[in-house]
Parts: sequence; C-alpha cells; structure tokens
Amino acid sequence: MATFNDLRELAARSSVQDFPRDGTTPSLILQVAVTADDAPKWWTPRRDIYLDDFWPTEPFLAGAIYSVCSRNASFPFELSGPEDEVRWSQQLLAQADFGAGWQTFLTKVTLD
Repeated sequence: MATFNDLRELAARSSVQDFPRDGTTPSLILQVAVTADDAPKWWTPRRDIYLDDFWPTEPFLAGAIYSVCSRNASFPFELSGPEDEVRWSQQLLAQADFGAGWQTFLTKVTLD
C-alpha cells in the first residue's frame, strides 16, 4: 500500500518520463500509462480499435479484465413473477446477442 510520502513523491513528478527506466517503476499503472502516449485521442473509433488490440498484450491487465468478464457472465438469475412474464424473460435472456445468450452479451458489455 502506498504511503503519504510515496504519493507526494508521485505528485511531485512532472510526467511519466521522469521515472527511472530500470524496471523500478512504482506501480503497474505507471507502466501501462506510458503506452497511453501512443494511443489515439479519446472518444474516437481509432482509440477503440487500439484499446481492443492493446489490453490482451498486457498480462496483468488481461487477467483483471478476464476475471471481471468471468464474474459478470456467471451472475445467477432468478426470475419470479407471473408465469407468462417469466417465460418471456427466459426467452429474452436465452436469445440475447442474436441467440448467443446472456453470458456472451454480458461479456461483450463488460469488455466495452
């Protein structure tokens, strides 16, 4: 866990380039942050494509994203209510994402 002095030292640095390049970077976030310098501008289709290609190449980031996707896709649903509405809701969940199912749909939503 970072201490107050560590945080003050991080805040005092003017840019990511100020950190040593000998592998002693203070955190994983700063290692990944260097890559952001090459990324296209925010809210552009090119940035979406760039990020889709980038995240699987970083093992720690890919592991975290995979864990969250797996957790979200395994949410249990318990439908209750009138019989017709439960049946309609089950069909909706089963046919989500053009028939692939709600697990696939939730995985795609999580990745986005």
